[in-house]
Amino acid sequence: MYRFHPGPSVARIRRPSIVGKMTAQYIFAGIAAAGIAFWFDFTSWKSAGTGGTPPTLEGYLKIRRWGLYLLYTRQNLLDPSPLPDSGNSYINPQKIPDRVGSRPGLTRWTLPQRQFPEDITPAASTTLHSLMQAFAGTAPYSQYIETRPSKTEGGTGPAIYVKPDVKTINPVAHKIFYEIAHVHPAENSLHVYVSPQDAKLVMKKGWGQRFPVTWIAPPSWIMVYAPRNEDEVEIVREIVLIIGAGPAGCALAHGLKKAGIPFSIYDKGADVYRHRHWAFTLGWARPFLFGLIPEELSAQINTCQVDPYVDCAAIGEDRIVIYNGQTREEAFAFPAPNAREINIRKLRILLAEQLNVQYGKSFSHYEMKEDGGVKVYFEDGSSDEGDVLIGIDGAMSKVRRCLLPHQGEMETLPFALMNFNASYTAEQALFIKERLHKLVDIAIHPAGHYIRANVLDMPDEKNPSTWTFQILTTWPLKYVEDYDNDTDRLKRLKAHVKRDGWAEPYKSAIEWIPEDTAVLRDGLKIWKTVPWDNHSGRVTLCGDAAHAMTFHRGQGANNAFYSAHCLVEALKSVQDGSATLRDAISAYDESIWKRGANEVQISKAQSFFTHDGLDNFINSPVMKLGTKPSHNAKSAGYE
Repeated sequence: MYRFHPGPSVARIRRPSIVGKMTAQYIFAGIAAAGIAFWFDFTSWKSAGTGGTPPTLEGYLKIRRWGLYLLYTRQNLLDPSPLPDSGNSYINPQKIPDRVGSRPGLTRWTLPQRQFPEDITPAASTTLHSLMQAFAGTAPYSQYIETRPSKTEGGTGPAIYVKPDVKTINPVAHKIFYEIAHVHPAENSLHVYVSPQDAKLVMKKGWGQRFPVTWIAPPSWIMVYAPRNEDEVEIVREIVLIIGAGPAGCALAHGLKKAGIPFSIYDKGADVYRHRHWAFTLGWARPFLFGLIPEELSAQINTCQVDPYVDCAAIGEDRIVIYNGQTREEAFAFPAPNAREINIRKLRILLAEQLNVQYGKSFSHYEMKEDGGVKVYFEDGSSDEGDVLIGIDGAMSKVRRCLLPHQGEMETLPFALMNFNASYTAEQALFIKERLHKLVDIAIHPAGHYIRANVLDMPDEKNPSTWTFQILTTWPLKYVEDYDNDTDRLKRLKAHVKRDGWAEPYKSAIEWIPEDTAVLRDGLKIWKTVPWDNHSGRVTLCGDAAHAMTFHRGQGANNAFYSAHCLVEALKSVQDGSATLRDAISAYDESIWKRGANEVQISKAQSFFTHDGLDNFINSPVMKLGTKPSHNAKSAGYE
């Protein structure tokens, strides 16, 4: 028997199996399908608009990596719980109703965050897409914001930005380049930066959801769904922008807001910048002010200092010094523990930041309604109604003159007054500031002339030519020219200082004032508090409107903040049911009548002593009281 062995010339051939063939075909088809799907998804992503992500393969892969991470972490963007619990809500909940219908569907990509388009009326579309420009081009908003192409969206649509010099509005928005809102042109949704509490409100009402990529934007940078009609555009308007009178009025409003008491606040000025620019010493009333405003605003109070780079308490200079203006010798000094010299404009901007102040509303008159409310009329023909009218509209209060038509006018004291801002060359500014007291510099000349000088603003610490100073000066009406309050005011001031012989830095601070510096007509006026009819608790006064005093003892602003504190406490007692509105406001009014009249009279007396020579100054009220209040509103260091 022979066995056959295949030799080199004989080969065994195996035919591929049917299963192997099919497997290869499936793999090839799968790869091809995946490639087609990948390419389709990539091109769809690009055609939908990639926002601020580069429309490249690299950009797409980055977005997909983020998507896998978010899938792994199982984020629910409708859940508001990851948002911080800090801060306040600034949107009026009554103006944000529940959104009608179900939430819109969103596209599948992490970025750009987009919804599927929904029908929108032509009028609503036009209004929505002009919203950014309309806000940024209208006073008072144009003072703080501007519109330019959205950086976060790659320039594909308009956005609202905080102006570079107004970082007090939404300061955390630096993560998104101080951009605070934009509209997406393709499907009409928006991204906005609001407070965490407002973000939660928007989400609760069905109007939006969280942004998915939390490491590139603040937590409360949220998506707002596209409006579908004109009414919904108005709701979006409420969400997009809340920017907002005088410091005491804003402090009062914050106190009411903290207590959950609804209010409307109006201001006659066109915007927050319309007032004159000056400074005041915040002393004993600081805890009362801080009790009214949110903690995050209290924490920023030092940024409102005239010189934000100095801490007078830390260097032992938290005191008020009275210098002899002729010799520059220290005549008297009084402790002012932890006092701050505050730039009123900076404080006004800070306190108005979280309030919806309605500007351009000049009060005309009010009338009592039969149902017990108050109707207020403005000079532009508009009106509003409420339960209580609070006149906190300054020393020249129109509410006071309406409430007290025969007793509401101010009394003019027999002193010349000039209060203005001045700038100098860099060398001059540095010379003056280096010689001024670190808190506030006050000098009295033996001839009875008073000068208070301080740096008011320092936009650039290293460039003194950018600094602004405040000059506040008074003297008795002794000469014929002093009664002329209209012409050559700066010329007369320079002549007075030169004639009497002042020491440095006062001599140069006055001599170097540029000739084109505006020194407006002014008068030293007071209003001594008298009782008024509060119409069963429906109308009252607060702040300077209730007690307009002179500044020579530095008590005006401190008393204004304390009055705001007292009024909020009165209204809280009404809210919790422990007092009726009539009783609470009447008790507040009676305390104001007594305290206000006394403080105005003390400050008036101080003004007369201030101009009666340094020898008699020792008999003035400030020698007994110092910087403390005359009433029982004591705080640490001012007992």
